[in-house]
Parts: sequence; C-alpha cells; structure tokens
Amino acid sequence: MKRLFFVVVAAVAMLATSCSKDDTSTVVGGEKSTVTFAVAAPELATRAEYGDGYTATHLTWGVYDANGNYLENLSAEGLVGVDFPTGSLSTSVKIDLVNGKEYKVIFWAGAEGAPYTVDFETKKMTVNDALVANAEAYDAFYKYQAVSTVEGPRSETVTLTRPFAQLNIATADTAKAADGGLVVDQTQVVVNAYKTLDLVDGTVADEVERTYTFAAIPANNANGYNKTIEVGGKSYDLLSMNYLLVNAKEVEKVTFTVKQTSNGFTEAFEFENVPFQRNYKTNIIGNILTSTLDFEITIDPIFEEYEYGYVVTEEGGQTIATVSTPSGLAQLAEDINDGKLENDTNIVLDGDIDLSALTRAATSNWTPIGTPDEAYSGTFDGKGFSIKNLNIVETEAKEGKAYIGFFGYAKNAEIKNVVFENVNLNIPCLDIDHSQGHIGAVAGSLEGTSTIENVTVKGDIKVYATQDANGASRVAVVAGGNSYGNVTMKNVHVIANEGSYLIANNNTGALAGQLQGKNVFENCSSNIDVTVNKFFAGGIIGLAAGDSKFVNCHTTGDVAVVAGREGRAHDQYRVGGIAGGWADGAKNVCTLENCSYSGKISGKNSDGSVANPLDYMGYVGRGYTLNGCQGSKVVIDGTEFVQKYNTAAEAGIYTINGCTPVSTADELIAALEANEGVYLLNDIKIEPAAMSNAYGTTGINVKNGQTIDGAGHTLNIKGAGGTWDSGINTTGGIIRNITVTGSFRGIFINHTSSHSEKVVLENVTLRDVTYTISCDQGMYQTIEANNCSFFGWTSFAKTAGEAKFVDCYFGQGSGYKYCRPYSNTEFVRCTFCPGYAVDTTRATVTFTDCIWEE
Repeated sequence: MKRLFFVVVAAVAMLATSCSKDDTSTVVGGEKSTVTFAVAAPELATRAEYGDGYTATHLTWGVYDANGNYLENLSAEGLVGVDFPTGSLSTSVKIDLVNGKEYKVIFWAGAEGAPYTVDFETKKMTVNDALVANAEAYDAFYKYQAVSTVEGPRSETVTLTRPFAQLNIATADTAKAADGGLVVDQTQVVVNAYKTLDLVDGTVADEVERTYTFAAIPANNANGYNKTIEVGGKSYDLLSMNYLLVNAKEVEKVTFTVKQTSNGFTEAFEFENVPFQRNYKTNIIGNILTSTLDFEITIDPIFEEYEYGYVVTEEGGQTIATVSTPSGLAQLAEDINDGKLENDTNIVLDGDIDLSALTRAATSNWTPIGTPDEAYSGTFDGKGFSIKNLNIVETEAKEGKAYIGFFGYAKNAEIKNVVFENVNLNIPCLDIDHSQGHIGAVAGSLEGTSTIENVTVKGDIKVYATQDANGASRVAVVAGGNSYGNVTMKNVHVIANEGSYLIANNNTGALAGQLQGKNVFENCSSNIDVTVNKFFAGGIIGLAAGDSKFVNCHTTGDVAVVAGREGRAHDQYRVGGIAGGWADGAKNVCTLENCSYSGKISGKNSDGSVANPLDYMGYVGRGYTLNGCQGSKVVIDGTEFVQKYNTAAEAGIYTINGCTPVSTADELIAALEANEGVYLLNDIKIEPAAMSNAYGTTGINVKNGQTIDGAGHTLNIKGAGGTWDSGINTTGGIIRNITVTGSFRGIFINHTSSHSEKVVLENVTLRDVTYTISCDQGMYQTIEANNCSFFGWTSFAKTAGEAKFVDCYFGQGSGYKYCRPYSNTEFVRCTFCPGYAVDTTRATVTFTDCIWEE
C-alpha cells in the first residue's frame, strides 16, 4: 500500500573548508615551473555523520591547455592518481607546467569502484545504470580550476565540491514501529535524476528515473558512522542515504520503500515536491513508519518557496528557520529579501557562524536581512551563539537611503541572545542626505515596536560612515535608526578592543544613531569612542528623538563632535555621555536613572567655539527643536532639568529642580539677587559681601525664600570670620545637598518685612565653622533639618520658632560640640558624638531613638 503525505523537508548546506597552501617546489633554470595544488574536499563539522565524504579517497585529474585540448601526459586517470592521507580530505598535487602558458585542470575525487565513469578527454562524468541504496561509497567531489599564466613556481588552493545532492530519509518512530512488529532493515528509493555531468560548466543531461535498489539501512559499524541525524535539536534514525546527480536546484517526487526481510513485508511512501540542491543535503524527517492515513507533518507543500541552506519547521502556526552555517544564513537572508520566505519567519541559530567563510558573488560582503519592501518582522534568537566577522564594505558612494547591517530593515522584530564578534562596516556616504543613512551592525533600521535584548557586539569593531558634509546620519555599532517606532534595548553591550572606532557625520551613538518614538535602554553599556563630524554624538544614542528612558546605562569611551556646521550656533553642545541630543518638545521627557559616563565629552563648532559647560551635566546634549521648547524636560536621577525659554537664542538655558544652574560666584549672587533659586554645578568659593543690615558680612543672601541646591558641592566662604559673619544669610526656604565651610557662622536665619518662610535643611553639612546655625531674631518661621551634619555650636533664638532634627549628626567643630536651643526642639533618630552636650534648660527638648556615641 502506498501512503501519500507531506513531511518536513529541509536541506542543509554541506560545509566546505579549504586547507592551507603547501610549500612550493621549483624547477631551477628550466622552461617549466612546478605548480603545487593544495586540494581539499569538504569536511562536515562532525566526522560521526553518515556520508561525511571520507569514502572519496582517490584523487585523479585532467590537464588542458588554454584552448581546452587534453594533455594526457600531464594528467592522472584511473588508478594513476593519488590517495588522500588516511583520515584526511586534503593533499597536494605537483604538476610541471610551461612558463608563459595558461592551463585548465579538472580534479575528481571518488571511491574506487564507485558507479561513475570519468572521461577527462570529453570532460564528462556518467552515472552508471545499476545503483544500490545507502551506498556511502557513491560520494564524490570535483573542481574545474583555471590556472593563469605560469610565471614561476607557485601554489594554488583548490576546494572541491560535491556534484550531487544528498538525500537523507529519517524517522523518529522506529521504537514505536518495532512495538507493532515492524523492524525495517532494507530500503529502496526511486527518484528522477541525471546521468551526465559536464565537468567544465557543471551542466547536467539525460534525466531518467533512477532506482536505488534495496540495500541494508545505514547502521553503526566499525568505522564509527552513526545511523542517526540531528535536525532542529531532535535526533532521527536514518533509514536511507543516497547521492543524486541534480541540476543546481530541483524539485522532484520521491518514492521510498521500506522492507522487513524476515517476513518479506514492504511498504512504499511517496513524498511530493522534495527540493534538491547540488552540494547540499535534503532531510526528509518525521514519524514516517507509524503515520496513519490522515497523518500529516506540513510546513508547506510548496517546498520550492524555501531555499535549502537551513532547516524549516513549524510550531504553533509559526515558521521557524534553524541555521548553523554561513551559507545557510546567507541563503536565508536572500530568501526573505526576495519574498520566497515569509518575513515574519523566526530565525534560530544552532551554532556559531563565521561569516568570513562566505564567498558569495566574489565578495565576502554580508547581504542584510530585510528591506523596506520585505521588512523582517520575526524573532531572531541566537541561543547564545556568536556571529563572527560581519563585513560590509561599499567601494562606491551610496545614494539615497541606506539600510546597512546584519538586518537591513526590521520592523516589529525581536533580536535576542546573540554575540556579534568582530564587525567591519565601511560605508562611503558622499551622496546620502544626513537624515537618510541607517547603519548599524545588528540592524540598519529598527522600525515599529522592536526589541534588542541580551545582545553583545565585541572584539575589533570598525564602523566608518562619513566623507563630507553629506555623510551618513543615524549610525551606530548596534542599530542605526528609525523613522518612528517604540524600541527597547535591554542588556545590550558594546565591548570594543583597543583600536576600534565609530566615526560618522551626525546622529551617531554606540547603541543607536537616532530613534523616534518611545524608547527604553536598560542595563546597557559601551566602551567605544564615538567621533562625529557635525552634531549629535552620544555614548549610548546620538539623538533620542522622542520620549526616551535610560536605566543602568554606562559608558567609558570618549564622545566628541569635532567640527559642527558652518553658521550653526549650537552644534558644539550636541554631545553627551549618554545621549548626544533629545527631542526637546514640551511633550517629551528624557529620563536617566543610575546612569554614568567616564570618558571625555567634548564639542567643537566650525568657528572654533567649544561646549563649556556641557548641557545637562554632560549626560545629554542640547535638543534639536530649540524654538518653542519651553517646559521640555530632562530628568536625571530625579533631578529635573526644564527648558526656561522658547527661542533658539536662549536654548540650553534651563532650571534644575526649579533652580537656576550656577557655576561661579558671580552667577550665584546674580541669580539670588534676581529672586531665583540656585543649583550649584560645581564647588564655589566666594568672598563675603556687606549685608544691608547690621549683622556683619555674608557670602550669599537668600532674601525671598528661594531654594539653594548644592547638588553635593561645597560653598566655601573665604574670610568671613567675624563674630556675626555668615556663609548663608536666609529669610527662609530650602537649603539642600550642600556643604558650607569657611565662615564663623554657617547659616544665619534672618527675616525681612516681606519674607520669613520656614527654613528647611536637607542633606546639609556645616563644618569648619564656629556656629553651625544661629539666629538673633525671627518671625517664628520654624526650622526643619533632615539628614544633616552639624559640626560646632548650634543655637537659635526662641523667635526662630520650633525646630525639628531628623536623622542628623552632631559633632565637634572649631572647639565646640554643643547645642543650646531657645525654642522647643525635637531630635528624632539623631546621633551625637562623644562628649556632645545639649542644653535642655531653656526650652522643651525631646529625644526619640537617638544615639549618644561613647
């Protein structure tokens, strides 16, 4: 009984490796030179596979002059050739050729007694009519090699390939079949194939129905061959293996018959639309022996839609392509780009892949997966394996839009669990408009809702994409950019060897060039230097053109804008340790949490002006909107940077947590005199100035209840040592995140006719002073201190109002370790140094959970 059904059919490229050149042997002083041919047949990744090529041990050759005339005396036919060394498919052949002439050589490697007739004179190989199934000795290899003009002794490398397709039929249900009484020990295959091969141009002729008659199935034997094959991580028992002479690609019907010799039982199976490709192996797999009439394993019966360098399966309605070879990966890219394979196919790696092994169209350039017409939208899972030596070098300037990377154009895609090791992208972009380049090793363009997770690019990383003012934009080591989308990068790292570089024209960063939409970067890092000619250079991203969030992102490489654009006033500021710039519209927020940079961040414009200081503390560069951006916000670890004005002329002027950033004493005084809160960008030393009342001199006055945020910096009041001199004279407001030193009194609480606000101290340290805080009079505005440190005499009048100290430390300063409150005071979870005294006789003083050090 024949049962007709479709099974999963997948073809896997037979790997080929070449051997190194042998030493040259010379004929000195004669008219001939010895040409040494280092000949290698392909070897599979594992020697345990049945049909691994090691039966093709005898090498013969035919030599021809430039016109194709056979030179019998230089040839080696039949038994005259050489044998490959035991356990190897590599050897060397030395042929003395006349200097000044060109030659052709045909090499053929096969087993003695194999059913092939090789006629070097006619340059033909013919397959005999009588064939048996499962004959591993039918394997063979050949190569037609052109030899350029001989000018002296030299070596040439010759890599042989199979002229055949290998057909494997394997099943996963032999045990189940045996339980039912079926033990297959012989198989037969009937399939259309060719008889004749032209050894010069590779064409075939004389297609006939070939019968590979019943023979014992492949089995374990003394040579160590294994009767199982593994496809997609699953093992199948091999029932049949045969070699077929086919055209470059064929789709044929296969009739497969199994036999149990003990009782004479036979059963035939027909497989329709089976693909074959020369020098590839086709695997027919499934539960073949126990399938019922309605049993069906189907990827797609139209197998010609699949190229055959990878394994195709289906799971839960989703097509999965598993690939483990360079040629298979290249074929997969071609199929997606040509629409032969669905662009949402999930891709799974089954081993490390070295792309330097590719020789496609005489170049080692990688052809990116996905185009704007066939955007890749599946899941790529590297399973922790590596893709090595990605190489894309354009020798001519690109025009229009460029989508360059391992993935050229991906949309709504997921890329995960893969390492890219050694990357070389060299793209001369003379004619690419600055907004049209999309260049990145992992993905050129990343559109829609896409994710890159657990991806590392490491080793020798060279990304160069600039030439002049029109050089490429949206360039990165990882992903170039997009037009709009929501991109997430998580656990993405660039680990570059010394000598690596990322150089482009604009909108360039290590992980992304430019992304628009809502984007998240989490647990990401880079150590590569980023150099940009014009604008928007970032340690993580060049331009975050939308709502962007960075969490636990760290960079150590230098980031620089080196030239800027002529006539543009802001380019030197469009550089940052995390982001080179951002979409500074009022609706957009750029947020950083626990991020850091340690490299040098620098920006220079065409007129020689440099960025000093950098915007947003060097984390984020200046935005691109500039006009109409009042209220736009960057948030760094909870600190809010809000754009103050709407015009481009005032871009880069912002408040920090509602305060004006200051970096000099003059800026500090001017901002306070303008009734603005202040945020210190660095330590500031200041000379004391005369106050408007009789209490002495002070470093700064807070007259209107403003906020002073030291951002962890120190305010040093030089020379304010008089009895009533103070560092900060305040009528109320918030003082936080600052150390005050150098004055007789650290903070003096005062009031005016219009201001007497509550005094709030947060994370303030007062040291190298005599009095930490004090007041002579007040308006009962009250004092509240949290997480502060007071080193010295602390005292305040009753008119200051009630005081409360929470989580504060009281220590010795300038000889004093004493507190005398004249108003009701509460200490909560405070710590007092050894010997510290608190006068509790002048007001109600309470202590809750406090510590007195001994």
